[in-house]
Amino acid sequence: ATWRAALTRVQETSGEVRQEITTNIARLRSQEQFGDRIPVVVLLLIAGVFLVVQGPRAIERLVDRVERGSSEQGQIVYGFLVSLGAILLPLIGISLINFALISTGILGPIGQAIAVGLNIGIIVVAASRWLGGRIFPERGDALTPMSLSDADRARGRRVSRLAGWFLAALLFLRSIDDVEGYSGLFISVVAFPIFVVLGGLLFMLGRLVRKGQSSDDDAHGYSNYLMGIVGRAVQTIAVVGPLVAAVGYYNFARGLLIPLTQTLAVIAFLVTLHYVIRAAYGLVRGLTSEDSENALVPVLISFMITGATLPLVALFWGARQTDLAELWTRFLAGVQVGESTITPSAFLTVILVFLIGMMLTRLIQGVLRKS
Repeated sequence: ATWRAALTRVQETSGEVRQEITTNIARLRSQEQFGDRIPVVVLLLIAGVFLVVQGPRAIERLVDRVERGSSEQGQIVYGFLVSLGAILLPLIGISLINFALISTGILGPIGQAIAVGLNIGIIVVAASRWLGGRIFPERGDALTPMSLSDADRARGRRVSRLAGWFLAALLFLRSIDDVEGYSGLFISVVAFPIFVVLGGLLFMLGRLVRKGQSSDDDAHGYSNYLMGIVGRAVQTIAVVGPLVAAVGYYNFARGLLIPLTQTLAVIAFLVTLHYVIRAAYGLVRGLTSEDSENALVPVLISFMITGATLPLVALFWGARQTDLAELWTRFLAGVQVGESTITPSAFLTVILVFLIGMMLTRLIQGVLRKS
């Protein structure tokens, strides 16, 4: 009974969208300039769709050529910069499609909600494809945080892309729900298959994370420990989410699976960015890969960037902006330790003095070594 009612509601929404478009087209036909805009709109739509569909593939081929013609650290930095086009081109394509649709005025409120949902979905799919290619690279000699075989990396890329598609489906559904105001029963029924598939994909990702632990415990003991925790947590939530969705707790399932997927994306981006910062530091300083890996400055930069993303992750998991604003106010006020107050400005001063002292020490060492 619930499935039949949900399918009927989907048909009603489709009919409302068709009615909106039909009514708006009939109204616009009476305008003299409407016919003149049609060729431009068609060209914009074709260009936008081409950039969305073919843009990431063209960028991937370009990245492969750039990486093959660069040094070891240049592969990481230049490949990363060029690969950002895999997100930029679909974004440009979406902008062209939006401009084409908005300029015609054929979309009503529901149609606009669908367009917004599609926009979000396209960006999510492009980002998941990009992150999957960074964490599970196709080239065997590319830098990656996990020790996986070629077959496992290929599986990781497929699972990442599929997870992006199903996350996009959930966000698309929520975008329409904001306008239509669907009942909880309808949302639970329609979203349930998405929750089940997304949970299965996240479970596979968690297994790949655990499988990617390095065999060298002496050199990678701490990273293996973190990967084990992340992998188990992902697998646990991936199982609990579909189970609570099966008994109708839509908000609970959504509050587990969507933030989990978004958090994994943030972690993947931070790991990728750390490798880029480390390689860029090595290029600027003229260091070898081993020396840049052991350098302190890239670690400090990555640490600060990671700290800056914590509020975003907190928002994913349900924190309110007012809560974060209050915590930020308390943070700026500092922490009382005995008779002293440690403030962020004092902490940054300590770091600055330390870095200046370290550079002066290196300078004096270099002078004494050569003089």
